[in-house]
Amino acid sequence: MVIKRTFILLYIVLGQFINKTDIYVTERDITITNTPLKNPFTRDIVIATKDIEQLYVTRYVSSTTNGIPNYAHALYAITKQNSCIPIIKGMNKETQFYLEQEIENFLDIDDEKVTGEV
Repeated sequence: MVIKRTFILLYIVLGQFINKTDIYVTERDITITNTPLKNPFTRDIVIATKDIEQLYVTRYVSSTTNGIPNYAHALYAITKQNSCIPIIKGMNKETQFYLEQEIENFLDIDDEKVTGEV
């Protein structure tokens, strides 16, 4: 049992270092995948583009060091059903803004202010 837990932990940690996130945007959907090692606790995200109302970037506390917060940024999609779906987390602000802008341009979504966005 200990060997199995150790293997799972090693697999997840290794995935953090060698995995890459791919974002595929087509006229039909947005697909977010992590490869080459799949995390058994997460799955690929597929969002139909017809359901996307808006994209926005927000800041969150990713961790703390000696009580001081370390911030990261996340790109979210707001659906027409008014739910928020994370597209990608943990990147710098400039990269997230670039992704938001490019996806909105491709899908012809007008950028609007969203409560909580950076």
